[in-house]
Amino acid sequence: AKNLKVEIDAAHTELEQAKRRGDFNKAGELQHGIIPDLERKLKNASSAERGEGEEPPMLSEEVSEESVAQVVSRQSGVPLSKLLRGERDRLMHMEQELSRRVIGQEEAVVAVTGAVRRSRAGL
Repeated sequence: AKNLKVEIDAAHTELEQAKRRGDFNKAGELQHGIIPDLERKLKNASSAERGEGEEPPMLSEEVSEESVAQVVSRQSGVPLSKLLRGERDRLMHMEQELSRRVIGQEEAVVAVTGAVRRSRAGL
């Protein structure tokens, strides 16, 4: 079932990309053929896993960093999973690093680091 979810997410991403490119044949094939078929397979697999009479499992009460990253990636099209850990750390500590090198320009440092972070996030 988890594998099917990954395939569905990939198909949705491919659908959005096809729409952006103007490849409406591919978009139609994905939207009306491939994605519904995958969702049907997922529904069958999940009902077979938990049994027909049981209730669906409870959703998690907590939101993890990974689930937020997946949602942002899906909505924005930016592959957050490819953003390396080291690069994340550099972006997080960029302001302190620049403040050590640039003396007396705190406002400029904050503006530049904010702009760099926004551009890297694709916003």
